[in-house]
Amino acid sequence: MTARSALFVWPDGPHYLDLIELLMRLLTTAGVQPEAAARATDLLLQQATAAAAEWDGRQENGEQELSDLVSTLESADPARHPTLKQLGSAIFVRGSHEDRSAWIIDTMLDGILDARTPRS
Repeated sequence: MTARSALFVWPDGPHYLDLIELLMRLLTTAGVQPEAAARATDLLLQQATAAAAEWDGRQENGEQELSDLVSTLESADPARHPTLKQLGSAIFVRGSHEDRSAWIIDTMLDGILDARTPRS
C-alpha cells in the first residue's frame, strides 16, 4: 500500500491495532481524556500519512523540489504580498526535514496535551 492510498483506505490488522493501542496508552497515561486521545490518534496518523504521501510522491514522480518553492516565494510582489517579501523564502525551508517534522509533532502534542475534551 502506498502512502497515498492510505489516505483513502482504512488500515487493518494486528500491527495497525498495535499502533492505535500504543498511541492511546501513551496519550491517556499523559492525562488526555479517552475521546480526545482517540481524535488525537487520528490527527497524528493523518499527519504521518500526509508527510509520507508528500515525500513518496516527490521521489516517485520527480515532482517539485524545495528550490521550486523558494523561486515561487521569491517572486512575490511586494505590494500584494508584503509579509512574504519581508520575511523571505528561507523561513519556509530552513532546517532539515527531520527538524521540521519534529516541530510539527511537538506542536501537535503540546496542543493535544492542553486541549479540553472535544464536543460530540
